[in-house]
Amino acid sequence: MNRTVSAGARTDTILIVDDVPANLAVAIDHLEEQGFEIAIAQDGEEALERAELLQPDLILLDIVLMPGMDGLETCRRLKARASTREIPVIFMTALAETADKVAGFEAGGVDYVTKPFQLDEVVARVKTHLTMHAMRTKIEAQNAQLQREIAMREQFESALRLAHGALEQRVAERTAELAAANATLQEEVAERKRALVALRESQELLRAIIDNSTAVVYVKDVEGRYLLINRRFERLFHVTEPSILGRTDHELFPPAQADALRAFDMRVLESRTPLQAEEVMMQDDGPHAYISIKCPLYDAAGAPFGVCGISTDITERKRAEEDREALLAREQAARERAEAADRLKDEFLTTLSHELRTPLTAIVGWAQLLRKGILDAATLRRGCESIERNGWAELQIIEDLLDVSALVSGKMTLKARPVCLASVLRAALDTLKLAAEAKGVSVSMSSGPTTGKVWGDASRLQQVVWNLLSNAVKFTPSGGRVAVSLEEIGGMAQIRVSDTGEGISAEFLPHVFERFRQADGSIDRHRGGLGLGLSIVRHLVELHGGTVRGESGGPGQGATFTVDLPLLPAVDRPAAPGLAAAGSGRDGSSSRALAGMRVVVVDDEPDMRELMTRLLAGAGAEVRVAGVARDGFDLVEPWRPDVIVSDIGLPGEDGHALIRRIRALPAERGGMTPAVALTAYAGQGAREQTLSEGYQVHIAKPVDPATLIKVIASLAVLGRSELSSA
Repeated sequence: MNRTVSAGARTDTILIVDDVPANLAVAIDHLEEQGFEIAIAQDGEEALERAELLQPDLILLDIVLMPGMDGLETCRRLKARASTREIPVIFMTALAETADKVAGFEAGGVDYVTKPFQLDEVVARVKTHLTMHAMRTKIEAQNAQLQREIAMREQFESALRLAHGALEQRVAERTAELAAANATLQEEVAERKRALVALRESQELLRAIIDNSTAVVYVKDVEGRYLLINRRFERLFHVTEPSILGRTDHELFPPAQADALRAFDMRVLESRTPLQAEEVMMQDDGPHAYISIKCPLYDAAGAPFGVCGISTDITERKRAEEDREALLAREQAARERAEAADRLKDEFLTTLSHELRTPLTAIVGWAQLLRKGILDAATLRRGCESIERNGWAELQIIEDLLDVSALVSGKMTLKARPVCLASVLRAALDTLKLAAEAKGVSVSMSSGPTTGKVWGDASRLQQVVWNLLSNAVKFTPSGGRVAVSLEEIGGMAQIRVSDTGEGISAEFLPHVFERFRQADGSIDRHRGGLGLGLSIVRHLVELHGGTVRGESGGPGQGATFTVDLPLLPAVDRPAAPGLAAAGSGRDGSSSRALAGMRVVVVDDEPDMRELMTRLLAGAGAEVRVAGVARDGFDLVEPWRPDVIVSDIGLPGEDGHALIRRIRALPAERGGMTPAVALTAYAGQGAREQTLSEGYQVHIAKPVDPATLIKVIASLAVLGRSELSSA
């Protein structure tokens, strides 16, 4: 510690007695800064020895000393010795009781300082008592001198013969003083050596702390030259302290980085206060972010001579914060999507309820009128047509829902084969032509020279075109036009359906192919539908390896939908193995197709049992019915039907349990009887389950009567051939 002491001035020595002197390190440093020489003793015995040896100017004595004698006893012994009796003693204590202070004064103490210290108070008290002690010593010396002069005068006046003796005495005293001064000097030299050792140990401790820190620690002078770095700095930047001392950041880092580091150092020096900032440092694995705290360093004159910096790597923390922010953003987006999906679900359920109830109202209303039997023939015909039309409308809604479910779950299967798109377009156009004419919308079709085919499911492709055409007709007012075109463009077949209808707003156009999305989702909307048609179109087109897009100039500008499908090579591909086109249709000529066949019908609905009995009996079959699975099973072995037609949703045992029991029978007892699942469970998953349980065919309600008769006839023939071969 640097101190300035005027030439010839005597340095006051303070003996500090404390069993844990490290606790007083700050006070010791402060007293040394004030120009005092500090000696240390850690117990009473050492204090007595050092006081006797050093003859300090003042003693700071802790009352509580461990082990051995306490501070009060130490003070009493100091005062009992002539050589240390006059040294002022100030007690250091954390005890604030009056009795403790009185005991200290009775032991010989001159003052108290209470822990924790106020450093300025300690210094003031020390200086005051040193001054008082010096003054008392000076007065005593003056008194002694006066007494000596009086004695000398008396001796001089009494006899000159004593002069020689007095002179010799004076020389002896002077010699003793010189000897004492020499001893004091030797002690001061020894004390200085001990202080240098303590300083070196303190520096080594500080260096160990710095080198083992996980932060980067460094010191630069005011010119930016490095004065000190720790081991963390050396490891991160592949330097050694000897190689970097005296060098600047511009010699170590890229210019932009060095400029930023130097600018921060200058701000610290100019502000003369510690500052904190984020800095970027290049390392082996890329840039790292650091939080740097830098403070100016001052010399004894108070002028800044350098900057000390401590930089902590916060790269991982920043990455974690960025990841957390990204996660929060994703969670917020997911929540918004979920809320939007929830709104769409509510809107869809409201729309679905409306779309299902509307045709049901007509069906139920006409059914009630038919039951009363008061209708004439023309009205009766219109009522039956209305029931059939609204029944097919209900079926279309259910089919759309099942298509969406199959597409979303990835269970949609295609019966693929080479398909002529021109035939698909004409078939779809034929089904909508009457509806378009009834609305007053003209529909035209044009096609270029198309000889190629696409690989796909003809019925699903017709569904794509039908959905696009029906949408165009629905949103085109009377007097408008709908145009369909087919062209071959660069190995692709392009279908375009355009209309002069209401058009699509720019805001809604990006969402036009989303499920359940409708431009007008309000209750008082003018158009029906569930908002599934275009979503189904997109999924089906993508299943065929194609793309679909929608375009519109805006409201009132009409819309155009374009489908691009890849064409097959010039030579037609054979049908995919295991895939065969399933024919469907109505055949009114099958009135006796089931002649001589036995059919068991299992259904819990009486109306369904009666309908099936009339339908199958009308085709020539012998029919027996059961309302539960147990009764149906009891008919199999004794009656030996050719075909079993069963519902799945039966009370008690369902249709799956029924077919499992039948298949468990030996073939000669009816275990191989062909079976048809006729059920309202129409999803792809339901179909796969019924087939895996043992049914040969899965048919969803409602069913076309002619189709059902054909299926039963085919299964009966198949069953008889398998049974004969078995």
